[in-house]
Amino acid sequence: FLRQHVPDHLEIIGSGVRLITANAWMTYHSECRLFDVINIRVNTANLKPASLELIFTFLKKATGEMVGRGGEKLTFAMNGQLIHIPQSIRQNAERFLTDSAPEVVEMELKTKSR
Repeated sequence: FLRQHVPDHLEIIGSGVRLITANAWMTYHSECRLFDVINIRVNTANLKPASLELIFTFLKKATGEMVGRGGEKLTFAMNGQLIHIPQSIRQNAERFLTDSAPEVVEMELKTKSR
């Protein structure tokens, strides 16, 4: 998400801002097979001054079938103290608050089915 949608992500991280995973979860809905191409749709939720959630929906490219859904709550810190979300991250996260958010990543699943 940062690499593709926050142009100044390297400067933010280089300035000492740390991203902290406060919570993460994953629910599997159906099985994937070796070499299935999986699209990952990213949305944001619960955007607060110092935290946000990234919601991941995993879809089989060939069929559009949802194979899983997960999420990650991120907080931000600098010098050991929680800080507000950096402005450019917040602005880009706001674009992903709806179900019509653009597809972010396409990858090939390279492991055996679970």
